[in-house]
Amino acid sequence: MKAKYALITACQKTPGDVERVKMLLKLKVDTTVKDASGTDALHYAAGVGHEGIVDLLLKNGADVSAVDIRGDTALHWAAEQGHKGVVGLLLSNGADIHSCDSWGLTALHRAAQRGRVHMIEFLLSNGADIHGQHNGGGTALTVASRDGHRDVVDMLLRNGADVNEQDNSQQTARHWSLERGHFGRGWTSCE
Repeated sequence: MKAKYALITACQKTPGDVERVKMLLKLKVDTTVKDASGTDALHYAAGVGHEGIVDLLLKNGADVSAVDIRGDTALHWAAEQGHKGVVGLLLSNGADIHSCDSWGLTALHRAAQRGRVHMIEFLLSNGADIHGQHNGGGTALTVASRDGHRDVVDMLLRNGADVNEQDNSQQTARHWSLERGHFGRGWTSCE
């Protein structure tokens, strides 16, 4: 059983055990094996930002579209952690920038949750939908507002996010930020 997860173990470490991964791939270890949480080696390598290992895995049969138990792809993991090089590599290997997890969150939503301005800019420049809504109707702007990421809010507004768009509970990004105590009255430039 332990050998079955050897590749996953090698990819979980920061910065990653490149030599061990290479050796395991030479032995034709299955790159699509998942652990109990439905997570494969590609997810772990993407989440810790190990571009070299992600590249090796993709060249050896890893599934760029595989999802974990929450419906996350490796792209979700990399975007949430702000690993731009890994995100670029995943996108160039066919990752779907519009892929949603089980809550309808895209990589853009995940980056907004974490306040990753540079990642959001990168995702938008690669075709992410600034108006895309999760299952609750919220956009990246809603998520960033709710979580108090003013720099992300400002950047999204500069890029065309709709400050008046309502989620399924009829709340706008401004409502969420005020309800949560973020930004005070600093929305005057957005009204």
